[in-house]
Amino acid sequence: MAWLKLTDYAKRYGVTQSAIYSAIAAGRLRDNGKRGRERRVDGATDIRAGRHDRDEFALKMAEAKLRKMEGETRLLEQRSERWRRMVIEETAEKFLRAFEEAFGPFRGMLVELKLGATALRQLQERFGECLSGFRAELERELENDDESD
Repeated sequence: MAWLKLTDYAKRYGVTQSAIYSAIAAGRLRDNGKRGRERRVDGATDIRAGRHDRDEFALKMAEAKLRKMEGETRLLEQRSERWRRMVIEETAEKFLRAFEEAFGPFRGMLVELKLGATALRQLQERFGECLSGFRAELERELENDDESD
């Protein structure tokens, strides 16, 4: 084993003196126990040897965090889509209820016209068909809205 000055060790392995002191403190590098100009370190020990493993571990951790964030992003997108659909459905239901409520008096007015039973029934059927068509058209529009987003 060759004992090297800290500056020589730093040049040989391309590390800073701070890294050398940290390695000594962590027990990864032996020194001769002296201080000042007489201090020497084990020249055969490369403190960078574990760096590759640490870098690889850090890379794997970063990749795992990235995958987690991607998963969370997908989950948030799914929740957002469910929420958007729920709001659209609630709005459409409110719209239809309001439409039916607003045109409820129309039915009473038809009765007051004293139309014959057959004519009244035909008119009610036709109005029901229009209302069903309206619902279908509204649903189609909402689906088109979904596809364009």
